[in-house]
Amino acid sequence: MASVRGSHAALERGVPLPHYDGPIRVRSLIELLRLRAERQANQLAYTFLADRERFSLTYGQLDRRARQLGSYLAERSRRQDPVLLLYPAGLEFLEAFFGALYAGLVPVPLPVPRNRAASERVLVVARDTAARLVLSCRAALPEQPRDLAGLEWVFTDEFGPDWDTSFDPVEPRADDVAYLQYTSGSTQLPRGVVLSHANVLHNLWNIDQGFRHTPESVSVTWLPHFHDMGLVYGLLGPLYGGFPCYVFSPAAFIQRPRLWLEVITEFRATHSGGPNFAFDLCVRRIPPDQREGLELSSWQVAFNGAEPVRAETLERFAEAFEPYGFRREAFYPAYGLAEATLKVTGSLRGQGPLIVGFDGDALAQGRVRPANEQTARVRHMVGCGAPGPDTEVRIVNPETRQLCGEDELGEIWVRGPGVAYGYWQQPEATQQTFQARLADGSGPYLRTGDLGFIYQGQLFIAGRLKELIIIRGLNHYPSDLEATVRQAHPALASSLVAAFPIEDGGEERLGLVVETGSRAPDDPQEIVDAVRRAIAENHQIQAWMVVLARKGTIPRTSSGKIQRGLCKELLERGELETFYVSRLEPGIEVGDLQSDWERIREALPAERIGRLVEYLRQRIAALGHVAVQELTAETSLGSVGLDSLAAVELLHRIERELGVVLDPAELWGDKTISELATRLASELATSDVRTTIPALGSKQPPLSFEQER
Repeated sequence: MASVRGSHAALERGVPLPHYDGPIRVRSLIELLRLRAERQANQLAYTFLADRERFSLTYGQLDRRARQLGSYLAERSRRQDPVLLLYPAGLEFLEAFFGALYAGLVPVPLPVPRNRAASERVLVVARDTAARLVLSCRAALPEQPRDLAGLEWVFTDEFGPDWDTSFDPVEPRADDVAYLQYTSGSTQLPRGVVLSHANVLHNLWNIDQGFRHTPESVSVTWLPHFHDMGLVYGLLGPLYGGFPCYVFSPAAFIQRPRLWLEVITEFRATHSGGPNFAFDLCVRRIPPDQREGLELSSWQVAFNGAEPVRAETLERFAEAFEPYGFRREAFYPAYGLAEATLKVTGSLRGQGPLIVGFDGDALAQGRVRPANEQTARVRHMVGCGAPGPDTEVRIVNPETRQLCGEDELGEIWVRGPGVAYGYWQQPEATQQTFQARLADGSGPYLRTGDLGFIYQGQLFIAGRLKELIIIRGLNHYPSDLEATVRQAHPALASSLVAAFPIEDGGEERLGLVVETGSRAPDDPQEIVDAVRRAIAENHQIQAWMVVLARKGTIPRTSSGKIQRGLCKELLERGELETFYVSRLEPGIEVGDLQSDWERIREALPAERIGRLVEYLRQRIAALGHVAVQELTAETSLGSVGLDSLAAVELLHRIERELGVVLDPAELWGDKTISELATRLASELATSDVRTTIPALGSKQPPLSFEQER
């Protein structure tokens, strides 16, 4: 499946390149980069914002570096071979991505494996693609994961500036494969979405039509480059539009959400966005006294996608930041998915969100009815705009495959040039998902698995037909989560498990029902702790609700399939026979207690560990959504089930408040709060002066890009 020839014949002549005089069209991402490098060689393209320094690339520099890597790779690989890209946030990823394209390879962006579960996922993808070559940074992976030792590694940060660029680069056709986008979350059944150059370029043009970029546009992104939104719009969109892009890491945003708004303020950014949770995080973690100095009037498009867009989030964010220049009409709700490259629907810049109240009871029955004064339960929903150019959206009854009426809820089917060819080397899954036809035979369409309807010309997302759990914009497959639970504790090896999403405080959380036998376990909390630890370590999310139930409780079909939706309904109605229910509580925001540092530093060595234990109990309780009294000195960090966001926040608080920098690996596993306190006490004993963490952009001795890593 190295080519998708014949699928996009209409795009063989390419898409128009904006902001140039004359009918200039491009047919591949390589042609796009080359044209920018030829016509705007010295223009700033990308700037990566690190803790102490800023690293920039012009179009000419990016093109030259990509050619260097392309020349090297072309001698060591065959055209259209997949190649894994394991890079942290930064400009090296862009160089490697285009270097692989110059050599005629198929890039496969993946996150840098930081633990065993992540290494296993990379290995599964390597087997699925038959890739033998990995591109990465030595500074990002000083020690190769042992599970991946059988692959051939090329560390691109070890290349010198004088590598030869005199080779004949590959000239891709529009329907050649550009890269594989692996859908996030799955380790058991990885699915690589096959995207052609035509797919990507058409989607970039589609986005540009709604965002209305100009040569004066400026974008900011912290989105992960190995996900569709971070790659397509975050990095490739600015290249297509020919305007500068400022990049910083997702971890930096999670640690300090204000940084996002600071960068928009400093560089007068016009376009930036992210999943719904990012806007919520800004409201929660940037209190009024820390909003002073922000200036957001330049922000023209604040796009919101990748997870359900919530009306209450938009309202809270606008109310919080309108005094600092933000305008509600900048909100740009959108809908898309990796199988359609990225964008399917969106509005126009400046149009603002369409928020409508619907009858919640009618929606539960598959009917669309606007709310009125007599409506008992109103569900406020946000429109995600209209289909982009050449894109067709249909609302279909998934059982009969007939088109739904205007007042009916149905599955969203999509057809257009942005729809990918299919899944890599998975013809059956490709047939089911990408080759759907209506009852009258028309098609093919992409079945999104999402439920929605069209109202006032805009698409509204009402739920999901497919059993995905989306948390902070990332997909998690129930089968993967259930397999992790069965491996979490010896008593669960043969247990039936049901994983499903639950709503809590306007956010989607993970719920689990676990059958533990014919009688209640002797120590149910031990099992719950093991489940939370395994879910956090393997999937970097929290098991918000864990229910232990009698064998035979989870409903199944006649063929033995788990009925996850019905299980959730029975649980909510109180009709499941349960032994034990553990539900996390909303966390309490803990401010920076100015006395903490003095109390800990001034304590005698014998007292310091005790005070550090109390410090950690307070911080972990707030971030882990558990009561302080449930945490003791011997509580293991793993049993709390801190997800990736909470773990990064805890590290940031320790670094900021105590001046101690810890490895993220120290927050996983069986280390207890007491052991972490002892580790902190040891670090504090070696320094009499509190470490000062430099602010982004502060003046420091210059470091190389690799040293900064």
